[in-house]
Amino acid sequence: MIGLRPRSHATLAACLFLLGVGASPAGAAANLIVNGNFSGGNSGFSSGYTYVNSCGEYGAYMIAKSPFAVCAGWADIGDHTSGTGKMMIVDGATAPNIAFWSEDVAVSPGTEYVLKFWGASVDPASYTKPSPRIQVYINGQPVGRPLTLPPHYDGQWHEGTVRWSSGGNTTATISLVDLKQNWDGNDFVIDDISFRVF
Repeated sequence: MIGLRPRSHATLAACLFLLGVGASPAGAAANLIVNGNFSGGNSGFSSGYTYVNSCGEYGAYMIAKSPFAVCAGWADIGDHTSGTGKMMIVDGATAPNIAFWSEDVAVSPGTEYVLKFWGASVDPASYTKPSPRIQVYINGQPVGRPLTLPPHYDGQWHEGTVRWSSGGNTTATISLVDLKQNWDGNDFVIDDISFRVF
């Protein structure tokens, strides 16, 4: 199930720095996502959206260090990973069922996996339109409930989490789809996508 758990990025980053904790603690399963923190830029994944360098096109995405860097009307926030890295910035589509992010991952049959990602709205506080809703699909089927983001930036990154059992599958096509089909207030960021053996 996708849950909504707000966390303060600054507090979390400071705690991790002071404790010397990295993104993958000893003994943790390897992240099977190639470029989940977008440090590699526009690579390692596919998208049904158009890659652009600035906002204004619905159904488009950008890779940058801040939403404000690509659109002066959006929040000036750092990425979830470190506060200084890159993230995926999405200008939501008005058409249904288009994956803004997707990756094929080799999996072992009969194994339980967990997918996690972080998201935040980037519109200003004056927005009260319906919120972006991010649905996870694996092999074309919805998994869990959508992560509903606030209608505007609330100073938090929100975690989406789903568990998935591979059954007889040897490949998982993982996709993130924005269920909101309205251009107004449908702007958000995604970062730190991970898919691991549970």
